[in-house]
Amino acid sequence: GTKSSMLSQDLNLEGINDDERTSEFSTKAAEPLPSKEGDTSIEEAVAAHDDVARLAESGTLQDETQLKEPIEASGSGCAAEALVGGESGTHSEVEDTDEVMETEAASCHLSEPTNETAADATTNAVEPVSAAVDTQASSPLPPPRVYSGLRHLNFYADNFVPSDNDPKELMLASGSLHPREPCTVQYDTGYHHLNYCATMDDETSLSINSRLARSEPYWKIVDVLCRRDTVTDIGEPTKVSTKTASCKDDTGVSNPPLSCAMVTVDLAKEGRNSAFATTRSTNEETGNSRVWGVDWGEETKSYKSGDRRLLLRTLPLSRSSKESRKRADCHLWPKGTFVQLKIGDEIREHVVKITQRQQQHHEPKKWSGQSEALDLTPYVQNTDLPFDVKLCCREAVRRQEVQPYGIGAKVTKFFDDGSGEMRPFSGTVVNYDSKYKLYRIVYEDEDEEELTREEVSGILVTKSDHGSEDPPTVGSYAVMVAICEYVEPDRLFDELTGKRVGNFVIPAQSLESVKQKAIESLKQQTISIVDSESDGDEARGNSSDCHVFSLHCPITKTVIDTPVRGRDCSHLQCFDLRNFLHANKNPSAGRWRCGVCQRFLCCEDLVRCGLFDAMLGDLRADVSSTRHKVSFETDGRWKLMEQKKVAKAETLAGSVNSKDRFEPEVIDLSSE
Repeated sequence: GTKSSMLSQDLNLEGINDDERTSEFSTKAAEPLPSKEGDTSIEEAVAAHDDVARLAESGTLQDETQLKEPIEASGSGCAAEALVGGESGTHSEVEDTDEVMETEAASCHLSEPTNETAADATTNAVEPVSAAVDTQASSPLPPPRVYSGLRHLNFYADNFVPSDNDPKELMLASGSLHPREPCTVQYDTGYHHLNYCATMDDETSLSINSRLARSEPYWKIVDVLCRRDTVTDIGEPTKVSTKTASCKDDTGVSNPPLSCAMVTVDLAKEGRNSAFATTRSTNEETGNSRVWGVDWGEETKSYKSGDRRLLLRTLPLSRSSKESRKRADCHLWPKGTFVQLKIGDEIREHVVKITQRQQQHHEPKKWSGQSEALDLTPYVQNTDLPFDVKLCCREAVRRQEVQPYGIGAKVTKFFDDGSGEMRPFSGTVVNYDSKYKLYRIVYEDEDEEELTREEVSGILVTKSDHGSEDPPTVGSYAVMVAICEYVEPDRLFDELTGKRVGNFVIPAQSLESVKQKAIESLKQQTISIVDSESDGDEARGNSSDCHVFSLHCPITKTVIDTPVRGRDCSHLQCFDLRNFLHANKNPSAGRWRCGVCQRFLCCEDLVRCGLFDAMLGDLRADVSSTRHKVSFETDGRWKLMEQKKVAKAETLAGSVNSKDRFEPEVIDLSSE
């Protein structure tokens, strides 16, 4: 489990008076006002954020005076306002004014990228992360009304403290290389098309929950506590959540935060309104309430099935293609996250250390390491008191610099479906050739073509059910607080195999269907059958008349018990489901990778192989540590290979692929 420590510090911020420190941020509702002539638009109001993002990206952000240009617009038409029933936080936040401003939706157009940005389009193009399908999720509520509002947040100093692992080692709570003085930042709490603001619509919130459910099946979401009430542009009720927003330092400190967010959770109110907070017993040992079945105030180093905890997690709203290749779509803290917790009306707030990426000394732009969710349960002693979770980060929030409707844009075009009928095929822009100014489109049937900008504009999907589709924002993270229930790997195994009731059961492919696929691949030699010990290359008896499979799991090198593989993997070699679940229990660099081809998989991407089930049923008793290879013939028969034949088959396969493969020599060290 994650062990987090809490440091209490006195609030000592220069230039901040007591009124600012204790005044409440008003949640007064206001009707949107039309912009007056001469008012500054939201585009102009956040222009300073673009400058900060560019400086942070280029590494030239050294003089804190570069951050002192105001982001708020002057004039009565650009004023701050809180959400209706929204982030009514506790109490150290300051409202600047009560007026609001409407903004027009961004017009949808396709622009040609410059040569400079197009050069990186294929390697680091930022695309919206597609939401996982969650059959239990409710339909998303409509987006809130458009508005802009400024708020201030106060943060303690980010000083060196002893490490949890080694008390002699000093580290910063944010994982940064350089400390930061106490500071006050201001940010936009609103909702508008520029995406610099901190409000996230319900559709995005549900997609984030679905992504977390897919990437973290060990923590089932019981109740989400970070959604809050507001209204749409026509006054209908809706719900929104929070994401990190671009911020500006007001105090002129060195190494200032570049983004921030705050989530307020009122457990008493949530408990009264939630259908899931029915367990209201009391812990006999501590006397604490057990609303939602949670042992509030208790810290634990390990979890068992059925344990319920209050977790804080973050997830990037968009990921580059480079990031998608590097790591699975799991919980990830923004770079340099500093977490501050305020409970009730306490004057003293708490700095909470988290397990996150660390800034590297040899390359300051690089942040490496694993991110673990923050268990807030130990810090909540009294569920009748609301609390604020405040985050400030070193990750800049900026608009995508690639063409707004280029990489990742959705298109629809009519084609002949093969029967003479024309039907629409959906596609995605995956690349832009700056030399020939052509966009490469990949359609749902995997056909592709290259089109000009004008041709793409004619088939571009520019509208969603709720309005204009906006380009993704780089560096913004969804902030999610939820009651979650832990599921141990063995229990999850029972759910996925249908032995226990769960949300999903892994589908099985029949013996005949897999046999037919294997036979066809031998005849056509178009499908790569990957051996678990072949470094991703083909391993075949004579490279044409048989496949060679291993009945050993490539993860643990033990006999497979429950054979599974990825639904979209090109190989037929399987790995063991239980081993896969145990191997991915904790955050790691190789988390959720296929045990054979290393592509990313989640539990919902798996299928059970009928062919491997049949081979294991026939040969399991004869499988050993040195004899576990099976040859599959073109007539659909299989047999366990002798060791000499295995060596010969691997030699043939090695000659085809120009690589030598040998069984490891086993030496008995137990004898004298």
